[in-house]
Amino acid sequence: MRKILLLGTLVLMTLTSCTQPTNSRASYNNSNGSNWGNNGNTGTGNGGGWDWGNGSGDSGDDSNNEQTDPGDGYGDGNEEGNADGGQTQNFYTVGSIVIHGNSRTSSGSNVRWSSTSLGTGQAMLYTDSRFNIRVRPRTAPSQGTYDDYGVKCHYNPQQYKKLKIKLCIRAEGQACNLTRTVTFGDIANEEVSKVKEFSGSTLPSTYGPMIIDILDVQWDWSCQYYLNQDYSQSDAVTNGYCPMASVWPNDCVAFDLQFSTDSTKDFPASAPRM
Repeated sequence: MRKILLLGTLVLMTLTSCTQPTNSRASYNNSNGSNWGNNGNTGTGNGGGWDWGNGSGDSGDDSNNEQTDPGDGYGDGNEEGNADGGQTQNFYTVGSIVIHGNSRTSSGSNVRWSSTSLGTGQAMLYTDSRFNIRVRPRTAPSQGTYDDYGVKCHYNPQQYKKLKIKLCIRAEGQACNLTRTVTFGDIANEEVSKVKEFSGSTLPSTYGPMIIDILDVQWDWSCQYYLNQDYSQSDAVTNGYCPMASVWPNDCVAFDLQFSTDSTKDFPASAPRM
């Protein structure tokens, strides 16, 4: 009987996520796992049967405990764009990007995800005078989902409520700089951020398509983990974890990118700008 109980314990430890907050990160090789569409609506995965429900994991939330802020949001992102130059193509959505907290495009890189993984889809990023972009966090991917590097999300999803996403735009062979870097946060799941507009000198000079690099992704779950242990955001132990912190290395998050270019409809005037 003791052997059976021990085996059951080991199986549970394997299938549940590590609960110790950490900011350490590792490296993975890049492979293409994203899908991309031509309108403001996203699909439910990359053809691999991804499930965008909340999963079967217990969020650990306790209504008697302090909760993190629900985050900002400016609509669901499914509205029709504005054809300010006779365009017929709606703004683009790169949907269902999934990464682990330790995801990187290559060993030694600080880039968590890059549009270079889209392959021929990179052609969406040709533009001469306009590039406007916003992000949309998604609910936690289900256990068993594969991230954009082909790595399985082994653990029950942690039920974060919002994400903070830092990205930059650049030309191939160029490095990111401050004038082309923006941080969107703290944005609620299934809601879109404000729009960041790039034009003129803030657009990289390139004959090819631009590149979007995701530089950092943070969530509110590390903070909520401590709040669920009856700590307060004013306690010293939560320093560095509240209100937002880096995603745990072995856990997955999901988000979308939405952007308009010269050849697409722009975001409507009702979509707030940064």
